[in-house]
Amino acid sequence: SFFSLVILGGLSYRFARAMVLENIYKNMESITTNEALHIGDWIDKGLYQLDGLEGAPVLRQDNLTEKMIFLQMVQKKTGHFRTLGYLDQEGNGTDSKGSALHLSAASWFKKAVQGERVISDPTVSPYGLEVVMAIPVKDNGQITGIVFGGIALDLGERLLPVVEKVNVLKEKIADQNLQKAFQAMLQGKSGSLKYQEKGNDILAVYAPVPGTNWSLAAKVPEEEVTGQVRSLFTITVVVTLIILLFTGIFIALYVRKMTIPL
Repeated sequence: SFFSLVILGGLSYRFARAMVLENIYKNMESITTNEALHIGDWIDKGLYQLDGLEGAPVLRQDNLTEKMIFLQMVQKKTGHFRTLGYLDQEGNGTDSKGSALHLSAASWFKKAVQGERVISDPTVSPYGLEVVMAIPVKDNGQITGIVFGGIALDLGERLLPVVEKVNVLKEKIADQNLQKAFQAMLQGKSGSLKYQEKGNDILAVYAPVPGTNWSLAAKVPEEEVTGQVRSLFTITVVVTLIILLFTGIFIALYVRKMTIPL
């Protein structure tokens, strides 16, 4: 009957929708985890290359022009960094683009000049989204400056880094699922969730970036991935109605013809 077909179609729609969502989550988890691992490897290689630069004699000389030429040569040779730079203990220096720098207020500089190896949170620079890593330069055990490198994060539209503190997020975000997810991210966990954003259901997954204190997340509107399934269900219902309509008309005409007296 018609109602049986509608019920069957509804069950088929729910089953198909569940399968689509499951596959989407799996694909998003795979992409996010692989990209997080890729970024972690990229950062490790960057730190390794900075360690090699730290011992360069030119970084212990006073001539900024020679430092700039050296950094330009290394950048072109490695192709790893968007920019390379050197700063003295006051935060003044130069980079491989020939820019005069004054970065004493940068949080990563303050840590590096105290002797820490630093990986910054992702920041928006004039060149796009990037991460800065920095290590101290020492001469006879004394810190004389730092060498740093910036690497690009070309994540596209779906992926985004998550670095904010939980207590700040609680003030900004009302969705409890999203709050719990951010807490999990800050603990270095992986996971998935669905939350509300501007009245829309959003599917999201997240994974930690190795060697950092931040995570990588991917999100997509649920409507975007389930809309085709709903459209297919609508088409199926319409086609079923048309078939039933023509079948009913055919049966009515046939019965009428059979009951007309000879």
